[in-house]
Amino acid sequence: MEPRLQQRPTRRDRRYGRGVAFGDESLHQLLDPEYFKSEIQRTFQRGEYQPPVLPDAAAEIFELVRRPDVSAKRVVHVIQRDEVLAGNVLQLARSPLFTPSGSAKLVSLNHAVVRLGLRSMRDVVAEVFLRMRVFRVPGYMALMERLRQHSVATAVLARSAGRRSPFGGDFPYLCGLFHDVGVAGMVHVLAARQPKASPELLSVLLSCVDDMHPEIGGMLMAAWGIQADVRLVVQHHHAVAVAGIDHPMAAIVCLAEHAANEAGLGFDSGGDGSPPRDRTARRERNRACATLGWTTSDLDGLIEEAQQLAESGLSDL
Repeated sequence: MEPRLQQRPTRRDRRYGRGVAFGDESLHQLLDPEYFKSEIQRTFQRGEYQPPVLPDAAAEIFELVRRPDVSAKRVVHVIQRDEVLAGNVLQLARSPLFTPSGSAKLVSLNHAVVRLGLRSMRDVVAEVFLRMRVFRVPGYMALMERLRQHSVATAVLARSAGRRSPFGGDFPYLCGLFHDVGVAGMVHVLAARQPKASPELLSVLLSCVDDMHPEIGGMLMAAWGIQADVRLVVQHHHAVAVAGIDHPMAAIVCLAEHAANEAGLGFDSGGDGSPPRDRTARRERNRACATLGWTTSDLDGLIEEAQQLAESGLSDL
């Protein structure tokens, strides 16, 4: 599937800032899984999907953080150019996701950048963007909220797993946060055709997710200018090997998502009380553990942390 997304719209465009796709077919057609899958593929192949727009300030932050000589003052200045983004960034930076309980309250963006560091502020900006523009689809908000909580949980657990391994690097939280963004892209496309979710539609969507969302996620991230090494992990988080070589960051996200699912923090649990399906094959989990040099007790520890996270109430974060 070649990435052919629409060009970035202008602010005069009424679709500015929102994901838009085009199509006109009956509900009966969309309930056919093969037709649904082919339409999703066609939408992306032909460039008929307009992804939610990454704010200019967020795009600049992603670029600035890659530079070794960037100053905290510069990062603060860029964030402050977008008042809505700035307010949401400071609010999220103050949350338990980034500021441990008992820490002194962050009183300003400058304080947040100094305390958290540039890479953590990048992660905060990314999460604010996803909350504001990607995990919001009218008519599908219940599913999107579960997807948001699943993504945040996977990000938190990936950050923790990264700290427990020598391969953590700079991107565990970011990779965990974006790992299922392709699912969100699929929901945006579906909502453009059928504005209101139904159990039947969601069942078809979830039956097609496994085959499609990693590649779609990579395409969306390319459109947003997210760096290639993060996109690579997103595209391979269910299969640890990349070009035949085990990828440590893909292994981290693989195990983080598994732990989230084990704790009931999957996005496809539905409203019938059934547990979320673990989308990670056992052989890939074993391969991920081997890649990181983890034992069963290491993985059990991550699952226990996920259970504590679930009990803390992610809906409030």
